[in-house]
Amino acid sequence: MGTLPLSNGLYRLVAAKITHVGDHANVASVKISINEAHRKFGDIAHAAIKHMVNTGMIAGIELDPDTKPDFCEPCAKQVQ
Repeated sequence: MGTLPLSNGLYRLVAAKITHVGDHANVASVKISINEAHRKFGDIAHAAIKHMVNTGMIAGIELDPDTKPDFCEPCAKQVQ
């Protein structure tokens, strides 16, 4: 199917034949905090991130179990 070369801490999927520009994916290669994931995934709910990682909907990252969700000011401003 393809290879996964490491590039700048990320793995880039390289298919045998790429049909268009969107035929690749990058994934994190290190453990990240729930707060970092919250910011990187566009401020989606912490519980939704945990659920998606635990059920395999998001692959390639591992959440640091020692981190707790912090207050997110941009999310609080959206509610107003």
